[in-house]
Amino acid sequence: MSGVPDPDVVIDVHHATVSRAWVELVGYHVATGTDDDFTAFVDRHPALLDKRLLARHYRSSTLASAEARTGWVEPDLKPLPRDLGQLHPFQGV
Repeated sequence: MSGVPDPDVVIDVHHATVSRAWVELVGYHVATGTDDDFTAFVDRHPALLDKRLLARHYRSSTLASAEARTGWVEPDLKPLPRDLGQLHPFQGV
């Protein structure tokens, strides 16, 4: 039957570097504030809603690599913020 996914075919859509980078970015910003709800958090950190955010930190070719898909690859454009003193509040992420 065409158009119906084959239940015996497994497609791995997990991307290790993208997943970890997003977790690190969100975790960093959670640690920088005292927001009680998601709306307040998003209002303080609107850049986290930008689907192109990782392009500030990684070249597209780096994220497209097999190494990045299957394991952690450090950013090659701009480091991810990792300590509270690393990010000035007006610089964005």
